[in-house]
Amino acid sequence: MINHPLRIIGDEKDPSHVVIEMSGTIYWNGSSGYIEGVTFRRPRINSGSQDALDIFIVGKSSKLTTNHCVIEGNVAKTVKE
Repeated sequence: MINHPLRIIGDEKDPSHVVIEMSGTIYWNGSSGYIEGVTFRRPRINSGSQDALDIFIVGKSSKLTTNHCVIEGNVAKTVKE
């Protein structure tokens, strides 16, 4: 759960150089955020049962900007707070 403004910078030319493998969900509740040049995906050995889960859930009053990112999975736009 991210409750504060946060900036994550990876490789803007090739997001495959910075890979975050995760089995859970990131709940983005910070007032603002920025992610650039990062690939988010499920671990290959766990991908079967985890694919139905959202990778990102962005809070209703939150703002998240992404640039040159790859997200291999579901993204929920907003969630009730």
